[in-house]
Amino acid sequence: MKIEIELPDWPITEGRGLYIMAGIEPVAIKLPNQPWQVKTGRCSNCGKCCRNFKQETDIFPAFHIGVSASLPVCDHLISDGPKWVCALGLNRPFICCTSTRKIEGCTVKYEAIK
Repeated sequence: MKIEIELPDWPITEGRGLYIMAGIEPVAIKLPNQPWQVKTGRCSNCGKCCRNFKQETDIFPAFHIGVSASLPVCDHLISDGPKWVCALGLNRPFICCTSTRKIEGCTVKYEAIK
């Protein structure tokens, strides 16, 4: 799909990011001083991004942290058969939708466009 739309410059000049979302899933991201990034690999719902925080700085303020196997886990992470999903659905915090936390084996991928 190709979208052409004229947007104001203020979000980028004020240091803000632009996000094109499909519900709770980012489709494209434009951060200041970076090219547009278009999602080329979708989430596999493994749940790793919502568990196994190694240090306090990994924890988002929006998380409600419980403890599982001695490592912090978000209390809203629930099993949905073979997938792990957020119990908050469309009400989950924006930061949880747009996290750039590096997780080994993550299937979410973005490609820069010019």
